[in-house]
Order: sequence, then structure tokens, then C-alpha cells
Amino acid sequence: MAVRRIRLMMLAGCMGVATGIQVLAGSPGEANFAGRNGHLVVAIGGPSQTSHLWSWLPNRTDGLQLTDGDVRDCCASYSASGQRIAFTRDPTPADFSVLGSEVWVMNADGSEERQVTSLNGWAVFPKFSPIEPRVVFQFTRAEGGNTHDIYSIGLDGTAQRRLTASARWHDSHPAFAPGGRHLLWLREERRDESNRSQLWIMRRDGTQKRRLVSTDFGYLSGADWSPGGQLIAYTHLIRGRLTIVRTDGTVVRRIYHRGVDGAPIVWSPNGRWIAFTWFTKRRGSFVRAVSVDGKRTRDLPTFWGDAPLRTGIGWQPNPI
Repeated sequence: MAVRRIRLMMLAGCMGVATGIQVLAGSPGEANFAGRNGHLVVAIGGPSQTSHLWSWLPNRTDGLQLTDGDVRDCCASYSASGQRIAFTRDPTPADFSVLGSEVWVMNADGSEERQVTSLNGWAVFPKFSPIEPRVVFQFTRAEGGNTHDIYSIGLDGTAQRRLTASARWHDSHPAFAPGGRHLLWLREERRDESNRSQLWIMRRDGTQKRRLVSTDFGYLSGADWSPGGQLIAYTHLIRGRLTIVRTDGTVVRRIYHRGVDGAPIVWSPNGRWIAFTWFTKRRGSFVRAVSVDGKRTRDLPTFWGDAPLRTGIGWQPNPI
């Protein structure tokens, strides 16, 4: 792949060295994997419905294209070491011989792409396990697949496990806790007339499921763990609210912010920011970050012109 670098104007100063913002305290977590903020990765739309992955540093003026070709890549996330990226790849609408999407992994520089899943359906939102060579993902079958369920699989494509199975709920957006022993995921009731949405936690093998949050108005559209595993942030569609809770579901802070409900979110590796992609008619697609105390907001200038951002954003942890 011919790697392209392009210039972009970024915010003055690095978000990773911001001062005066304290990490919120919470209930005991699994482990502390906090580190320095590395690259961000997003999927940028191209012609003919294609999209490719790009990475860049918040305090740098160049972006690196990681993937190319007649494909649609999205839903990227980094491993706990920051050395690998998991993502979803599906064919463009021009290729009807292949149906669905698959989970892929590659090095953080875009090298050594490798397909992990080979399923008849849509495998999306993959996240690495911090302690095993596995990824967890959301899957919908192409035939008879009226619900989303959570699966995990080894990076070599073996030892696939189904972690949820509910005819009543859509299970989506899984994410490992930093310690790797637990997972969070979102549940949305299938009935069209229902607005019920929930945040759940389970052990990595699918046992000991417990509900943390439930709403009867609007949907939860994204969730992520804090780097220390003590806190969870989730977003509420319609209300435009980002809420931070402890792992027992008790509320630490609510941040009301227009636009924060638009897409899956990611907690910065240094624990100070929560980022997401968003769209406005005036600005088009961009990346915004809100401080965990809700007092500061930073928008990253775009370098992709009028091209849209596809679903998902990842933030690379760099060890201290």
C-alpha cells in the first residue's frame, strides 16, 4: 500500500499534556492501564461508499493513511499495548458476491493486515482483550439474524464463543475492562414501540451478567471504561447527555453536551478526556473531546475536507 501523508492544522498544544483536570475517583477497579495519549484513529469516507482508516496525533500536523482499496473499513480500536488495531471491513456496494463484514487486525502503522473472522453476517465494533489474544465483537447473522449478540474469538480465528443470546434484545458495543476480566455492553429492546436501553457488565466468559443502567426514553449510543477500570462513561441519545458512573451503577457526574450522543465514545488513555465523532451542517464531520469534569471542550480541526467520518474512533495508549 502506498502510504500517504497529508498536512493539517491542529489545535495549539497537546491534549495529552493538559493540566488542571483530575481523574475522578470511583469504586475499586480491575487494574490501572493509564498511559500517555497516542494517536487517534478514525474511518474517513471516500468515493463509491469506500472508507479507510487514518491516524494522527492531536498535537501534530500530519495524518497517516493506514488502509486503502475498494473496501469499507470502520470501527477501529487499539490494543492495550497500542501496537495493534482491530477494525471492521466489508465490501463496497459494488461487490455483491460477498455479504456482510468481518473483523480484521493489523499493526498500528497499517502493516500486516489479517482477517480474523469468516462469518455469514456482520461482525462490528471489535475490541482487544488486554490479557488474552482475543477480540470481542458485535455480530448479526445474515440469515435469520434479527438480533445483535456479543461474541469473542481468538486472533487466529479459532475458539469462537457466543457470550449473549437474547431474542428480545439487541446486544451491541462490547468493550473489555482494562483488567480484562469483565466486559460492558449495551442492550436495546427489539420492539419498535419500546425506547428501553440498558448498560450491562459480565465476566469475559459470558457469566455473571448484571445490569448497571436502564432508561425508558431514548437509546444509549456508546460506552467506554476509564483507563483505571473504576468508572464507565456512556452517552444517551436524544437527551445529549454523557454520564459517568461507578462499576456499581451509581452516578459520579452528568455532562450535558449537545452532540455528545452521536457516536461510540472513547476515553483517553491518560483518563482526562472523552472523545467522539460528530457532524454539523456548518462544520461537517469532526472529532470532539470533552474533559471528564465537563468544563472543557476541544474540537480537532479536520483534514479530510468534505469526506464523512464513519462509525467509531480509537485512541492509542502509549506506556508511561
